Amino acid sequence: MSSVSGDIEGSSAGCASTVTSSKKFCGPRTNGCAAAPFDFLRATYFRWSAVAEKLFPDRMAAPRVLTVGDIHVEKYGTWRRDADARLVWGINDFDEAALVPYPLDVVRLATSASLVPRLSISARQACTAIETGYLQGLKHPRPMLLHEHEPWLKTLLLGPPDGPSRFWHAMDECPDAKPPQRLRRALRKSLPDKAAIERFASRRRGSVSLGRPRYLVMAQWKGGQVVREAKALVPSAWYWAHGSRKSGQAGTALARGRFRSHYPSFVAKAGYSLRRIAPDALKIAIWPVLATRGSAGACSPPLARTSGRYARHS
Repeated sequence: MSSVSGDIEGSSAGCASTVTSSKKFCGPRTNGCAAAPFDFLRATYFRWSAVAEKLFPDRMAAPRVLTVGDIHVEKYGTWRRDADARLVWGINDFDEAALVPYPLDVVRLATSASLVPRLSISARQACTAIETGYLQGLKHPRPMLLHEHEPWLKTLLLGPPDGPSRFWHAMDECPDAKPPQRLRRALRKSLPDKAAIERFASRRRGSVSLGRPRYLVMAQWKGGQVVREAKALVPSAWYWAHGSRKSGQAGTALARGRFRSHYPSFVAKAGYSLRRIAPDALKIAIWPVLATRGSAGACSPPLARTSGRYARHS
């Protein structure tokens, strides 16, 4: 079995070889790894990919389908309203999507729930709920619309009162940047018609995706500010770990899957995925709820079941 340090160096080199024009972005992807077991799992999908065959040999013969890959209980959120302006909840990041034996997504999601600090239900209860939800999702696949399905979940979606001001402050803090010319054109085209561009910027965010260049375009449109983000498409660490050469387009295919109601602004152009970002596009972390005791903790089993349901492949 390879060492952790060897996997860090290898996966970082793999990122740099793919994003050839932006190697400065592709340093070691270890941000936050040492804080806690959950943080380590979340930030080291490259390591999970490298050791999965030895850890789960009985799962490796299962059919390979397009899966999320680095799934965990912080991988969910609302998205930016679909083509009919409906608010949708589910997986909100497909950076590591790949053709993987399908049980591994369920195993990884259950593992992450088990590692939640001060889990308010037993690890067995969390795993059983996730399995139940996953099987329900396979039997009756559909997107999760907040105003139609699982209405109890809406109570968890109220962001902090200062959320919008914090978002815009973070945007102001992003340094000016000059994206590649093809990407600048794509970012311009992603904006609403007649939006007035104010500036381009760069952004560093996340732990696993620190090796992926991110650019922003900020513009004024109809009395307010609008933002689009571009993130480099890099092949999943699964392909690096298993010596396979694949493109970084798997995430786009999964995000637009048959049983998903994707957000219209999400497109792939010039080697990047482009999307709208805004204060109302919320990342909803599941683990604080799973760690809540008392009356609020009653949400833990149904939330774990719901996360399992919407973790299934599209």
